[in-house]
Amino acid sequence: MREVRPVCFVVLAAFVATTATLAAQETETEAEPRNTATVSMGRSRGEIEHGVEEVTSAIGADYMRRVKGRWELGVQVDVDFDRNGSGAEAFLVTPVVSYAITERWPVFLGAGVAFEEDHTLGFLRAGTEFAFPLDKKRRWFIAPGVFLDVGSEVTPSVMIALGHNF
Repeated sequence: MREVRPVCFVVLAAFVATTATLAAQETETEAEPRNTATVSMGRSRGEIEHGVEEVTSAIGADYMRRVKGRWELGVQVDVDFDRNGSGAEAFLVTPVVSYAITERWPVFLGAGVAFEEDHTLGFLRAGTEFAFPLDKKRRWFIAPGVFLDVGSEVTPSVMIALGHNF
């Protein structure tokens, strides 16, 4: 398997952060933040061969931008690691659309691409999270979540994210 170097992840995270900062040029009259950035850690369970299950760990970074009312557009970027810690298994990029059922409870749906050592796979992702505010202005939050990736196999995942609204 080709190793995903940390430099690739850092460059992508810097690109997302720069884009988010430029997109955040808001007027002073706008009271509510329209941008959200999160970093997350999680676990996934998948089938590798003949019913044998594999548990992988993942780290991720997400950027979301509110476009209208309760609707958001964004991208989720994840790096999956194998259980033995021998390196990155896959690099996933998933553009998503999100709808906030309540102020703290969004659901999302997207189509993504998983870049693995010897092939590239497409998949659909559906999931949700629930935000617990860490400050009075609700700018910082912790959000446990779940999502399901459906492609050549079905992969359920759980995660916890630290996020910031700006």
